[in-house]
Amino acid sequence: MNLNKILKDHILWLNTSGKEGIRADLSGANLSGTSFIGVNLASTNLSGADLSGADLYGANLNGANLNGANLSEVHLSCADLNGADLSGANLSETILEEAKLRGANLREAILIRVDLKEADLCKTDLRFANLIRVDLREAYMKYSNFNDAYLSKSELYRANLNKANMSRVKLSDVNLSCTDMSYVDLTGANLHKVNLCYSNLSGTNLSAAYLEKVDLSVANLSEANLSKANLIEVDLSEADLEGVIGYELE
Repeated sequence: MNLNKILKDHILWLNTSGKEGIRADLSGANLSGTSFIGVNLASTNLSGADLSGADLYGANLNGANLNGANLSEVHLSCADLNGADLSGANLSETILEEAKLRGANLREAILIRVDLKEADLCKTDLRFANLIRVDLREAYMKYSNFNDAYLSKSELYRANLNKANMSRVKLSDVNLSCTDMSYVDLTGANLHKVNLCYSNLSGTNLSAAYLEKVDLSVANLSEANLSKANLIEVDLSEADLEGVIGYELE
């Protein structure tokens, strides 16, 4: 495989809107440890490829097909993955700090010990994804879909989850303090031992959610829906409960 020629033809294909050159098809290729720093790989077919340990810092993967790819231990900081298909991909221990993932498909992806600090995940599909010990501090996740995702021991301090869909999400020992979770759908979610102190949950739907030992101290729960929620040993000290549905003030 002549990788340099494939990439050269791909750039020509991109620059001529497909009139010349050839779109890069690297599906199933072994690219482990390869350096793609700043390379334009937009719309490339990398489905099933092995990119483990590769360096893709600042690379353009906009609209790329990475379905089922191995991206473990890859450096993707500041990369453009907007609209990319990462469904079923393995991103274990990958660095995605400040990466752009708007509208990306991460359904059923494996995201164990991934660094996503300050990443843009607006409107990202994370349904059924496995997120264990993920660093999402100050990440932007407005309108993202976490339905049926699994999050455990992850860090989401000061993240923005405004209007995200998190119904039936499984959270355990997650730090969500100081986050914007206003108008989030958390129906039927499991938030066991989650830290939500100082967070904004105004208008959030927590109906039928499991909230055992959750810290909601000094949180904003105005107009939130807590009907049929399980509130075992929940800390609501100094929380704003004005207009809360399904919870009676003592």
